[in-house]
Amino acid sequence: MKRVNFLMIFFFSFIAFSLEKSGIKEYDQLDFSNGEITAYYDKDSNYTEDKELAMFYRKVFSESKGVYLVADFYKQTDTPQLIFKMTDFDDDNTKVGKEASYDILENLSYVADLKDGMFNGKFTSYKNGKIDYIADYLQNKQTG
Repeated sequence: MKRVNFLMIFFFSFIAFSLEKSGIKEYDQLDFSNGEITAYYDKDSNYTEDKELAMFYRKVFSESKGVYLVADFYKQTDTPQLIFKMTDFDDDNTKVGKEASYDILENLSYVADLKDGMFNGKFTSYKNGKIDYIADYLQNKQTG
């Protein structure tokens, strides 16, 4: 039994430390074992009540002044796909602040500024742990 517990602790420790850092302190220090699952999504990111068809699930971690800290997880690996803040966790058009995106292998894909659920501001894309490119966005349209 001790051996099994040790292996489980080692495995979960590896997961907790293998996620690439986003540079957003609040997101990088998030304890993914906390939070409450609020929704499931299919392969096309559409809401589904059928957990078996789900590819992703959403967890709400905290609320401060009407803004919720939320993460969407790959159901297959229980690792984050997106980490973001929103004012209504049932409406993606209320995303605000910064969004960090990860691929299924826990590699950082991008960090972007958001307003009203759209890219607004700096968008930094990553490849192999390094900055691939930086762009500016205004209402989901690249401006620079």
